[in-house]
Amino acid sequence: MIEAFRAWQNFYLLTGATAATLTGLVFVAASLGANLMGSARVTGGLRTFVTPTVIHFTTVLLVAMLFTIPTQTCASLGLLLACCGAAGLGYEGSSAAGLWRHHRQVFSVKAADWLWRAGLPASGYVLLLWAGIRLPRPTSRALDLLAIAVIAFVLLGIRNTWDLVLWIARQQPSRPVE
Repeated sequence: MIEAFRAWQNFYLLTGATAATLTGLVFVAASLGANLMGSARVTGGLRTFVTPTVIHFTTVLLVAMLFTIPTQTCASLGLLLACCGAAGLGYEGSSAAGLWRHHRQVFSVKAADWLWRAGLPASGYVLLLWAGIRLPRPTSRALDLLAIAVIAFVLLGIRNTWDLVLWIARQQPSRPVE
């Protein structure tokens, strides 16, 4: 299994660096909307929509760091990944509740938002949990499931950050063209 871990190291180095970079870009995107922070509606919206994206990128970064620990064993990595998956599912539950509160208090959340911001991330954490459970009995399938979860979180984060940028742009007051 050590050879399998080595074969995956470049993948996790790349995805970890990607997640760290994109986390910085999320902060830049959120700061673009800083002038809108006076509104409780906007503040709640940023919290509801930005924090989960940062958590997804942080999950990718954490998985990459755990995977590249030189002394990591299948059993220890499996335990840590299972804990991350379970914690992520717990977080997704609270995030979905926040999305529901936002939906009821501020504006209607579209079905696509439920899919991209609750359903798919929860599925990613289930994959992470499942890979963690399977990893102590080393199989390439567990490593494949882990990679699918990592790729899903990166793609979800990119999509949700783009959605955030578009949302911020729509919140800006229109200015007359000179």
